[in-house]
Amino acid sequence: MKKAPPFILLLLLTSMYHSHAITVVGWNFGTSCDLSASTVATGAIITMASRGSGIGGSNNCYTTGNCDGSGSTSMGGSHMQTNSESEAITAHDYFEFPVTAAANGTLTISSISFNQRITNEGPPNLAIHINGINQGTATTTISSSCSLVQVIFTGGPFVINPGETATVRIYAWDALSASGTIRIDDVEIEGDVLLPIELSAFSVTVTDRAAHLTWQTTSETGNDYFTIQHSTNGVQFDDLGSVPGAGYSLEPMDYSFTHSNPHHGINYYRLRQTDYDGEISFSKTKMIRLGENPNYAIYPNPARERLFLIIPRENRQAARVSVYNLFGQFYREFQLDPNQRQHPINIEDLSPGPYLLQISDGKGGTTHRFSKF
Repeated sequence: MKKAPPFILLLLLTSMYHSHAITVVGWNFGTSCDLSASTVATGAIITMASRGSGIGGSNNCYTTGNCDGSGSTSMGGSHMQTNSESEAITAHDYFEFPVTAAANGTLTISSISFNQRITNEGPPNLAIHINGINQGTATTTISSSCSLVQVIFTGGPFVINPGETATVRIYAWDALSASGTIRIDDVEIEGDVLLPIELSAFSVTVTDRAAHLTWQTTSETGNDYFTIQHSTNGVQFDDLGSVPGAGYSLEPMDYSFTHSNPHHGINYYRLRQTDYDGEISFSKTKMIRLGENPNYAIYPNPARERLFLIIPRENRQAARVSVYNLFGQFYREFQLDPNQRQHPINIEDLSPGPYLLQISDGKGGTTHRFSKF
């Protein structure tokens, strides 16, 4: 008997990442009024803060009445009399803080915090932008001392690829006079540093109803072991087993693992890597599909409001049906009645697009793809 040709899913030059929630870049302007970053995480590069051309004042810094009370200077300025955020953008009324990723790392930034104070006629309104897109707003406090402002980016973490720069700007407006000032200090941009462990290849091959995973690393630093994880919906993963890592290596290392009984339908696989210090990282998720179960049928496909699941008489038994989108997002779950041959499924509330119908019974399971229009 001829063996079925293998189904191969291959990704070259992918990455696994470590995640550390930290201050990625910070500025404390100090007594010398140095506008370069004073706190820089591994994977980030020192950058200079600056002011937009619309902000006035004799220079960038104020040496009295500063934020932290220790005699250091604060970045600030005046002439922010615009009436709205859009006018502040046009007038270049901003403070700028670039965040640059090193050539061998990826960064994400998710929030910004800073100390601020304004005079009685200073600008009360602030907006945070990244690369020209609003990420949140804040208000200032009229005071002789500073107060802390923190803005969590509304769009979620912003990814900065290796060697690239994200420009973070604080826009200010509604000052009551040209002499009204704002002072900013102790700026911290928070997020994650993602340090890659390079995989030169990661593949899943299916032969004789077994899934064979192979992967290769180009170098390893403190790699304790890999855990192979499996899922039938792309969301909830179970551990299948583990493979010891090489620890420390500058040479290519080859690994393999066999899953002897994959799910009948769609299967998802990923690698979880654990360091000696307990830090973990994940590979990208891979998907394979085994043949559909002919005992189940769905119609119509595509469907608009209602989908019907047909179960032949010889296969009627209690089963669980789940609906997901192609990204593994769960929508609903229900039980099949073994006494019914035809089961209506209401999809009227789903958005148009492709979905997965996953059926799990005592014999295993199967996955069908359908579309809502």
